[in-house]
Amino acid sequence: MKNHDVTASNCLRHWAHWLDGLADQITAQTSADHWQCIVDLPSGRNVVGVGDDASLAVRNLLKELVEQLPAPPVMCERGSAEDVPLPILAAQPTNQEKPMQPKDVGQRMDTKARRETIGVTTKKSFHAAIGQLAQQRAVSKAELARDLLRDGLERFERDMETKNPSSLLRNYEQAAKSYEGDTEQWVIRLDRPWAKWVRMTAKEFEKSTSQIACFLLAESLRHEQAQPATAVQSKIPSAPSPADLEQSVIVINSWLPPKRARDLACRSGLGNQRDLICQVLQGEIIAPAKVIGSISTHTEVPIELLVAGFASNFQNRTVPMFKATHGKPQLAAAPHSWSDAVKALKLPADEEQALLALES
Repeated sequence: MKNHDVTASNCLRHWAHWLDGLADQITAQTSADHWQCIVDLPSGRNVVGVGDDASLAVRNLLKELVEQLPAPPVMCERGSAEDVPLPILAAQPTNQEKPMQPKDVGQRMDTKARRETIGVTTKKSFHAAIGQLAQQRAVSKAELARDLLRDGLERFERDMETKNPSSLLRNYEQAAKSYEGDTEQWVIRLDRPWAKWVRMTAKEFEKSTSQIACFLLAESLRHEQAQPATAVQSKIPSAPSPADLEQSVIVINSWLPPKRARDLACRSGLGNQRDLICQVLQGEIIAPAKVIGSISTHTEVPIELLVAGFASNFQNRTVPMFKATHGKPQLAAAPHSWSDAVKALKLPADEEQALLALES
């Protein structure tokens, strides 16, 4: 007969260990009127809690975790949780759990897992302007916001080649401040490579992710509102078509042979690091925005298709051939960061610093 007091005690203990394991993955951001807590789960998902103060933000984060993850008490009763860390169990549901979900729900959850959440704080009038433009385009506000942010990011990357980045950001900030009224906090769900790119851009210019997203959105919205309706419709980026994505993957993979890869590495500012450029092309490394821009220029593949092609290559990886005596190789669950990939090369200090500097 089960001792329910012991079961409950064990579950609480596992919850405590589970939260302790996530503590190092939590980041906090604060603005004039709210706090935001973000945690990156082992599965790659991004969970956000927002509140008027730090305590409320943490409590809302815990609520989001409870809603999005299988409840640990269910696992405690299986008797298998003693030997397996709860964060891994929560991120990778067992086969026993999966039949409990309808097939279409499982597919929706898989789709969402490929995207990450970015919190944005803007004036309510700014958010309303995006909604009005979405209504004119007959698209959802979430889809338009996603497209505008990607468009703003690409435009900023292009303009940096001929203009001072700091001046550009000041102009973008002025565009965001041109809206009046109260502020509100809302979120945008971006495909993981784009979300990583936004965060790297924010880090590069010492801004919060929320700030840089707000600036890019404001400039993109200003640009779109200044265009005739027909021109705007044609310029708003959309998800690449299967044919375009397939063609971009073909072009990307055509640069993988040793000679071409070495040439592309040199043109992209990576020197003779052929293996490094190959890992970027295969989606195994999140490259800095400068490197992606250079690759786009030399391969003549638009940045949006380039990023989508990298993600496609990463998702379609296969386990390499191996000898039975060596054990089965493990594929990484998510692309490696640029700094981790560079440091793994164990290059001389000056070469390592030159590559790491591309990210700053």
